[in-house]
Amino acid sequence: MADAKPAGSIRTRGTRPERAPGFDGAWRVERAQASDAPAIAALGLDAFARGWSAASVTAELARPGAEVWALRAGAALAGFLLARRIPSVSADFTADHLEVLLVAVRAPERRRGGGSALLQAALGSARRAGLRAVHLDVRASNQAALGLYRRFGFAEVGRRPRYYEGREDAVLMSLALREESGW
Repeated sequence: MADAKPAGSIRTRGTRPERAPGFDGAWRVERAQASDAPAIAALGLDAFARGWSAASVTAELARPGAEVWALRAGAALAGFLLARRIPSVSADFTADHLEVLLVAVRAPERRRGGGSALLQAALGSARRAGLRAVHLDVRASNQAALGLYRRFGFAEVGRRPRYYEGREDAVLMSLALREESGW
């Protein structure tokens, strides 16, 4: 029998439950499974100019260091976060970090706290694993995503000019994971 969840809650396995403002259903965030690959690929194609195939998502799920989180509304996939743990390669590089590759939430579910729940799960997992930082890039025009990342403490650390389709800059962002930050 499934756990009863109060309306408007997000249940995140491995982290504390969070309320999503304005959300009237129950979400849960959990590690994605290989069986989620087709739904993740389909959602990625809806959300991005170029998505990943189901085979690529399946391969990523099997990769050591993969951090793939599923946002569920009931049994349906409402969103996902795909990231990789990257070990340090030199003393000049941030030791053991997480690289967020993709975050997507279905259009009707956006701006209700699902992206925050996914990010919270990934950051909590990274902190528990002892990782030192989280890095990502985002389209310069994606103000909603930039705002989300800034609310979590990410800072702009650079840009890749015309990175997306040769037209749009990528904003490079980073978050140091410190004991006192709670992440």
